[in-house]
Amino acid sequence: MKDEGILVRDEYAALRSNQIDIPSEQAFVEGCDRLVWQFPMYWYSCPPLLKEWEDLVLTYGWAYGTHGDALKGKELMLAVSVGSPGENYHHEGEFGYTVDELLAPFKATSNLIGTVY
Repeated sequence: MKDEGILVRDEYAALRSNQIDIPSEQAFVEGCDRLVWQFPMYWYSCPPLLKEWEDLVLTYGWAYGTHGDALKGKELMLAVSVGSPGENYHHEGEFGYTVDELLAPFKATSNLIGTVY
């Protein structure tokens, strides 16, 4: 979907052959100024498809490492929904961690790939 410069990509819909097309995904991301990963939090992390996408698309030499600067300077944002009330996500709450603390691996990924979190 495209609306006034905003491209929305449904990765589940994009997986026609049940395989992530790495060159296509990398080209898509290269054409963006800002990435927003929108997902429901599953077991204090992202759904398996997003993790697989990260593992396959964010490759050494492209997203990080030697010459890996394809995403450098782009913005990375998260739009996350959680399955419990906000008061559960505090040090004194049921889960003992804030949502921000649980999202720390995404901040570390952003640092690695050179995006602005």
